[in-house]
Amino acid sequence: MNKWVKRGISIFCAASMATGCLAGCSSGGSGGGAKSGSMIFLIWDPGQKAGMEAIADAYTEKNPDVSIEVQATGWDEY
Repeated sequence: MNKWVKRGISIFCAASMATGCLAGCSSGGSGGGAKSGSMIFLIWDPGQKAGMEAIADAYTEKNPDVSIEVQATGWDEY
């Protein structure tokens, strides 16, 4: 390939990657919808369960339509 073809392909690839990155960072339109639901938060250190439950409780106080269940699994069960 000659120098100009390589340069053109390089510019095209760089522009395509930049477009993809910017599209991934976009707001995504109206989106929205209901902001309710439930979530299971899994952690691998049972010693952190109490702290994570406190964080989940604080979040659900401000967002009553969301429920979060914290589950702890030991490292040996991973």
